[in-house]
Amino acid sequence: MAAKKTIPFEASARLQRLIGRGLIPNEEMAIVELVKNAYDSGAHRVRIFIQPDQPKEPGFIRIIDDGSGMSESDIERLFMFAG
Repeated sequence: MAAKKTIPFEASARLQRLIGRGLIPNEEMAIVELVKNAYDSGAHRVRIFIQPDQPKEPGFIRIIDDGSGMSESDIERLFMFAG
């Protein structure tokens, strides 16, 4: 079994000012951001399932796409650095 690699998460100083001020201001923009992430992974098709809260179960959003994802290098360079 391969050893797990830890990838640190970094954030720029400017990020603190962005959070809560419009990074993702509402639910609609959150969905747009998820679709953009699918596009960034090379997806041609994206399916979105939204299950509202139920009396005994929390709601959820499921995004399914046909993208190839990101390489480990892409994750370190692009995804694990915010702002």
